[in-house]
Order: sequence, then C-alpha cells, then structure tokens
Amino acid sequence: MISMEKSHNYMCRVFIEDTDLGGVVYHANYLKMAERARSMMFLDAGIDLATVIAEYGLFFVVTRCVVDFKAPARLGDQLHIETSIIEKTRVKIVFCQVIKGQNNKIIAELKVTVAVVDKTFMIRKFPEQFGLYDTIKCRDEKHG
Repeated sequence: MISMEKSHNYMCRVFIEDTDLGGVVYHANYLKMAERARSMMFLDAGIDLATVIAEYGLFFVVTRCVVDFKAPARLGDQLHIETSIIEKTRVKIVFCQVIKGQNNKIIAELKVTVAVVDKTFMIRKFPEQFGLYDTIKCRDEKHG
C-alpha cells in the first residue's frame, strides 16, 4: 500500500547529460527526475504502471506542474527526492515533491497534479477492480 504518512524516498545522481553549459542541472531535467521518483513510488508499492496501461488502457498524465527552483545541483551531486501525495480524487492525484542536495539543501520544490486518462485522453476513474484508488493513501488521510 502506498501510504504517504511518510514520504517516499528516491535517490539519484547528477550525470553530465543532466547539466547545461554552466555545469548545473538544466531546469527541465528536474521534471524527469521527479517523474522517475513518482514512478518508483508506485513500483515500490507493487503498482506497475506498465500493467495499468496494458490491462486497463489508462495513463497518468501531468495536468499541472508548479516548480520553485531554490538552488542549483551540479555534476556528481547525489540528490534525494521526497514524494508525498497531498490530495487524491477518483480521477487525479496531487503530489508534493522536494528535491534535496548535499546537506539536505532544498534544490527544488514541485507540486504536480496527475490525471487518469484513457487512450483518447478522456478523464477516467481509477479502475475499481485494480484497487488502485484504495491502495493509495494521502499523507493526511485517516487509516481505518
């Protein structure tokens, strides 16, 4: 079960491909790192997104993303991405993600809204039979 009473943690390293000519992480690459962290959160909870696509024809698409860049990350830095679910409905999930660098310095903060859609990009509910909606818990949601 994904329970966001505690954040999911994901570690990654900054490689040369992540940086720009100034030697710092190119801003768009933080979005890739955050996507990987969200995907690993699901996978670590036993939810394989490839299975959701193959069996249910459903996709998670980003509908809104707000990023506050606080400090640069550089080549070789080890980054720690904390991911929490702060809101969920039958058709969307809102994530809070904090990317931290050396000494827990905040590099970036993201608020990402992800909707559930089908192959025609129509909004859909989480499939009941998959148990996805009930598996995912918000960090502030009471557990029975």
